[in-house]
Amino acid sequence: MKALFKNEIVNMVFVLGCICGTAGLALSGVYELTKGPIAETLLKEVKGPAVAKVFAKLKYDNKPMEEMIKIPMGKDKTGKPAVLFVFPAKAGGKTVGVAMESAAAGFGGDVAVMVGFDVAASKVSGLAVVSHSETPGYGARIDTDPKFVPSFAGKGIDKALTGSDVDGMTGASITTGATIEAVNKAIEVYSQFKDQMVQ
Repeated sequence: MKALFKNEIVNMVFVLGCICGTAGLALSGVYELTKGPIAETLLKEVKGPAVAKVFAKLKYDNKPMEEMIKIPMGKDKTGKPAVLFVFPAKAGGKTVGVAMESAAAGFGGDVAVMVGFDVAASKVSGLAVVSHSETPGYGARIDTDPKFVPSFAGKGIDKALTGSDVDGMTGASITTGATIEAVNKAIEVYSQFKDQMVQ
């Protein structure tokens, strides 16, 4: 009787292991199949409008999303090669603006923004929110606050921005700080890699 019970447990563990292994393989296969289309949709439906928004005041005649520049940035936290995607706005073949995504830790997760730069003026041309997981009613107002995001446009890039440089959101100091940090990261990257971005 004991041997029969032991064999049933072994059989159940084996069957459960096979089911879990098959499910895991199926999920990884689906992930690999959908990774490309999801990235394309994100680029077209989320990042495309964000790039258009940060370039709203610039005059350009190209399609920045189609002329994306990839700049190697070393390795990420997991050791994989990191690549920065830069979207150039051009007029008559000359780069007049550059946009890139940047992120920093907010209250509920990363706050990702698209930061645009006016090359001639050496200023932030605009800012657009790409994604966030902030608290509804507080940090989530980053999408709707009429003063916060627009207050970044026209800011100089010769120094790091502080809370006194923009119209912060009341009750959302962590989200405000994360957005400022993300913009400062973009300013630093732009300053460091400008020669590769502006062609």
